[in-house]
Parts: sequence; C-alpha cells; structure tokens
Amino acid sequence: MRSNPLQMKKITFLLCFFITYSIFSQGTEDFTNSNATASYLDGSFVGNSSITWTYVHSRNGNGDLNNSGINLPALMLRRSSNDSKITSSTISGGIANFSVKLYKGFTGGGNREVELFINGVSKGTSTPFDDFNEHIFSVSGINISGNIIIEIRNITSKQVIIDDITWTAYSNDLAVSSDQTISSDVSYDNVTVDSGQTLTIAKTGSLTISGNLTNNGIVTLNSDSNEFSSLIVQGTSSGNITYNRYVNSLSNGSGWDLIGSPVNGLQISSFVSDNTSGSSPLATGNGSGAGATGEYAIGTYDSSNNTWTNFTDSGVGSTQFIPGKGYQMATDSGATLAFTGTVDTDATETISVESFTDASGRRWNLISNPYPSYITIGPNTTTDTFLEVNDDVIDDTFVGVYGYDANTDNDGLTELFDIYNNASTGKIAPGQAFMVAARSTTAANIIFKEEMQTVSGSDDFISGDVMENAEVELRVYNDDIGIGKTKLFFDEGLSMGLDRGWDAGHYYENASITTRLTEDDQGHGMAINAMGIDAMQNAVIPLVINQAAGQEFRINLHTATIPNPNMYLEDVEEGTFTNLYEEDFVLTPTSNLSEVGRFFIHMSADTMGNEDVSTSMLNAFKEVNANYITLEGLATQSNNINVSLFNILGRKVLDTSLSNNMNTQTISTVGMASGIYVIELESGNDRLTKKLIIQ
Repeated sequence: MRSNPLQMKKITFLLCFFITYSIFSQGTEDFTNSNATASYLDGSFVGNSSITWTYVHSRNGNGDLNNSGINLPALMLRRSSNDSKITSSTISGGIANFSVKLYKGFTGGGNREVELFINGVSKGTSTPFDDFNEHIFSVSGINISGNIIIEIRNITSKQVIIDDITWTAYSNDLAVSSDQTISSDVSYDNVTVDSGQTLTIAKTGSLTISGNLTNNGIVTLNSDSNEFSSLIVQGTSSGNITYNRYVNSLSNGSGWDLIGSPVNGLQISSFVSDNTSGSSPLATGNGSGAGATGEYAIGTYDSSNNTWTNFTDSGVGSTQFIPGKGYQMATDSGATLAFTGTVDTDATETISVESFTDASGRRWNLISNPYPSYITIGPNTTTDTFLEVNDDVIDDTFVGVYGYDANTDNDGLTELFDIYNNASTGKIAPGQAFMVAARSTTAANIIFKEEMQTVSGSDDFISGDVMENAEVELRVYNDDIGIGKTKLFFDEGLSMGLDRGWDAGHYYENASITTRLTEDDQGHGMAINAMGIDAMQNAVIPLVINQAAGQEFRINLHTATIPNPNMYLEDVEEGTFTNLYEEDFVLTPTSNLSEVGRFFIHMSADTMGNEDVSTSMLNAFKEVNANYITLEGLATQSNNINVSLFNILGRKVLDTSLSNNMNTQTISTVGMASGIYVIELESGNDRLTKKLIIQ
C-alpha cells in the first residue's frame, strides 16, 4: 500500500492527461470522481473530461486487499448474471485504440474476463485470468469516427476490478491540398478542399461526409448515360459544387429527359449561359425538336391542364430551379450539363403536388430528386424511403414512382413510363425527375428526407431496372412495334384487391394493354397487378385491350418467372383459349376494342371449364369517391340488361333494367347505406355476380 495514493494518483494522471491528449488526443478515466461504495449498487458519476459513467451492480475497489498494486480508486463489477457493467455517455472524437487494467476481485477461485462494446457492438474480450497480478486488456485498430459510447461488461460469474481506462481518438477527415479524384465509395468525417485545389468524384465514385464539407476550391461530380456519382453531406456545406449531369438527346426517339437540379440556388439563365455551345444555348426546341429562336430546351409541366411549356430567354429572368421540382430537358446529341450551386443539406425538402382530376387536368405531378445522391424508392414498409414517407400523399392506386424511359427499350417498345414500387427494384438517380400521382384535389407536400439518401444505385430511368420476382409481363404489338406492356406480380401476403404500393395503375388512362383488379375493381387499368402466391395457379384476370378496328395486333408473353407453364388468353366473343407459352394471340378486330369483358388471362387450364369462374362480357365497379356504380360492356349484349343489387343481409335494394344502346352506364348510390353489396347483371345467357363496397 502506498501513502496518500489518492493525492498521488490525481497529480500523476492530470499531468499525464495533459501531455498525451495534446500530443495523441487521448481520453482517460481514472475513477477519481467515482461515487461507488462498499455495496453493490447502480449509479453514475461525472469523470474525466466531463464524461458521465453509469455503472450497474458494482462497488468500489475494496481497498486493494489482494495487494495487486491498484492505483485506487477503482470499480469492481460483480458478475454477468447481474448484468454488471459500466457505460460512458456519448464521447466525441471517435476511437482508435483502447485499454483498461484488470484485477481479481476478492480471493475466490475462477476466471475473470470482460468484454468491450463500442456503440453497442462487441470489439473483443479479455484473456481469462485467475491470479492477483495486474492484467492490461487492450484492443487496437477499432477506428470508429464521430460520436462513440464505451461499455465494459463482466462476462463471468466472478468479481473483476477495472481501473485506468484509456483510449485514443480517431479522426477520419480528408484535407484536399492537391487535386484528387474519387472513383469508388468512400466516407469521411469532414472534408476540406483547399483554395486552388480540385476534388473530382468520378461517375463510378461516391463520397459520404458524416460531418461538414468546407469547399474553398472546386468540387466536381461526373456522370454519363448510365453511371452517376453521389455526394452526401450530413453536416454543413460551404461553397458551390458542380454536378455534370447527363441529359438525353432530342434526336433519340422521344428523347426528352425529365431532370431536376441536383444543386440549390441555380438560376436557369445562368445554367443556360454555363452550358452554351458556340452561339447555341443547350439544345433549342419546342417539344418536337424542330427548334425555335430564343427558346430553351428546358420546360415545365402543368398538371392542371396537362400541358408542357418551354422557357424562353425573354421570360426566364431571375427564375431559379426549384428544389424537388421536375423539368423536361434535352441536349442536341446526349451530353452532360453543368449544374453549379450549393449542396442541399436540409433535413427535409418539400414540393407541392395536387390532383386536378376534379377539373380539366390530371393527377400527375412532375417532381425530382433534389440531392446530388441517389435516394431509395421503397418498399413503403421500410422507414424513411420515398414511398414510406409519402404514400399518404400519393393516390392509392398509383403508389409508386413513374419514371420516363425515353423509348430506348432494345425491342422498340413505345411505352414511355416504367413503374418503380414495392414490386420492383431501383433507386432515383441524382437530379432525376419523375411523375407521381397526387391523392388530393387540394395541394399537399411530397417530402424528401436526408435519410432517403444512398450512394448505392446504378443508372437512371432512361434504361430502367429489371424486376426480378415471380411475375409475368405481357406486351402488345402492332406489326413488330411494341406499343404497350402490363405486368402480373405474385408474392406472399398480397390480395386479389388493391395492395397499396404493390399494385400500380397505368400512367395512360387508355393504354393499349392493361389488366383490372379481380376484387374491389375501381375501374383503373393496372400496369402492375399484384396478387398472392396462390393466384399463380387459379386466378382469372380481366385483360383490357385498346385497339382500333382493322388494326391487327398480337399479344406476346414477353417474360415469365413463374413455375406454371400454362397461361391462357381467353377471347370470350370468339370462344377461344390461347396458351401464351406456346404461341402469341393474334387478332384483327372488326370493331374498336376498349374496356373490360372480352379478354381474360387464365393462370391455369383448370379455370377454363369451371362454371364458378365468371368471364362475362359485363362488368361493374364502384370507385371509392364516386356516388355511382359504373356498368360496362352493355353494348355487347343482344338484350336489355337486368340489374339487381343486394345488401349484406341479402335484401334486394335495387331492381332495374338498362338498354344496350350505350356500352357504359351508371347507377346512382346516393342515399344508400355504406357497406358491402352484391350486384347481379343478367342478359340472356350472360350473367355477372360481383361484390361491391359502397362508402
């Protein structure tokens, strides 16, 4: 035992701390301020550097009765069954290396051992010992930057004394004092670019900064038609960056691109000036690519009247790109355009959307990713993805991201929008614009959160990502030109009705090919019809074809990743079944084709002769917000149509007859109680029985 050990310890460690912290940025805890007593208790104390230490079922060092040479005071952790441990408060500066002195508590036999956790993750265990010597438990190369929490746990049934905890800080900063290029995924705490120096993030690279970006020089991000660099700044950012963002060519078919600015504070006039080639600013165009003097190939979409308008040099003035707003844009031959401005470090960014379906417009709104990084689309069951955050603002039937693919499918498919939701994969590229369907006829905000940002992703929507699940894709062709597609998707837990974020209505209301929901149909043509696994064996799915009379078309099974090799297309009017695994369905209609009732997809041969399966030319549905029932296919009947409606108790609440002189008619539901109803349509031998929900 040493005389006056407490006083000596204070002097020694204060001097040692000053020297090592100044030189090595070291942290220590010597338990000088510990309030632990001779009883096993829970407690806490403020130790060195104002760090609070919380202990569980622990006591003091028992006066070093084993003469191990403990530089008292110290802390004894009782045993693992009592969860004996000590935990620090949050410590800044990270951790590189760690050590702690260990001693045997009391004299009982048995190994002593502790485990180190940093931020709740185990970083190693000490070597077991059962003697009265001093043992140093050290862990090197931990190398965690930012804020940390240190925890030491007793993992044995015997008492162990700990003392003199030390650790060295870890800084993961980047100082750009000469030109540098980042070509892979890297992360730093803070990044400083010195004056006159350039930091370039190649199209294959990404930079994630958990702290601050201080840019006194030049920061440039690059991309091409299918690779995009990313920059995520989680702290503050000073100075401008330049994102060289690829923009599609007007000459590439329907080659307009949908783009938003990946930087803030950029005036459109400055953007045009920065991207002038000779005397021509960007590409000039009026939507057809023909060109017009003084008109920029940058335009906006107005969903209130479904129109596109290009900016002109006389009208642009000091107008800035709005964060989160989408624009149509194009270049002469496909090129990168320089967007120069500040990094968006706001925790949230909002953009207003609205459905104008109650007037003369559409539900579609053109918005964009405001960040110079990818953002995660879904699924909408995962926290802080685009769909999860915004699915209450997006129309139930259209919960997804509708990406414009600019007609570049290898097989020449002319349909221009691909859908990304829970049934698909994909990320939203930096500065990528896309369509979403607003739910409300009053303005509401779409929210972009910094937590949505990710550096993982490849390509934009021009090429698109491939769905890789149990699915079927049907395509329709005029001659050899693909003009439309629709997908059937199968997964556990999905229903035959509307599954928000899985089913997706088609962008075009009169698309060349769609399906309809088999239950709770609301009259929307579906581009993705998502169903449960059982549906792969027994579903009968209404198929809607829109084709002009005299125009031959064929329906092709483009892809299928389901185990059942039997899928049939039924033509009710012709009375035929075509196995799409064996051949295409080909027809030249004698009258215009539209609406539901003539064509059905059978997922199994078993359903074709089943009298309980309805493939009537008649159909009925009730939209959620409508005060009427819509009846379809009436003109296909040779007789009038008898209509009966029954409530949940089986009581007939409506009985009427409709003529067949109009194909689509409605029946009012005003005054009817909310609930489940069954509607029966009957005309000759054609009969339909269907459940409806009136709200």
